[in-house]
Amino acid sequence: MKEYTIKQASEILEVSTSTVRRRIKSGEYAAEKKSGPYGEQYYIPASEIDQAVMENESVNISKVTKPVNKDEFVNSLIEATEDKYRALFEGIANNIIDKIEQQNEQLEQYEEELKKLKEQNERFNKESEKNKEKIVEKLDKQQEIIEKQSKMLQQMQQEKNKSLIDKIKNLFK
Repeated sequence: MKEYTIKQASEILEVSTSTVRRRIKSGEYAAEKKSGPYGEQYYIPASEIDQAVMENESVNISKVTKPVNKDEFVNSLIEATEDKYRALFEGIANNIIDKIEQQNEQLEQYEEELKKLKEQNERFNKESEKNKEKIVEKLDKQQEIIEKQSKMLQQMQQEKNKSLIDKIKNLFK
């Protein structure tokens, strides 16, 4: 729930801080004393301030001293209400526009970051592919070496066996 300090309330209501304090003490405004950045201070619920604003802006019929034309009264009431709500809607619209602009800026930042991450990912993938190709080449070379050594080992084994057979033949001669 939104709350206002005495200073904030006085600015909104366009009265002095003393007037706000007096109205709190008289019970006209409900307020709660809480710890703030500078010690204890009163906090007034936004609903209290909204109610006070509405009361300040409403037409005080008791001050009317002469007959009022009904149409003039309705038109002035509509005009006052339109002005109040126009300002309120403009404030809300400006607030929404500001938030949209902030979100758009944030989206642009995210898009830039995403673009950088995609570029990094592409570089990483290219490097990974190059490394993969190098590894495959090395494995192929190692396989060739293993095959050659295996052939050489087989040849040496055959020669050894042949030599052994020759020696055995010579023994029986």
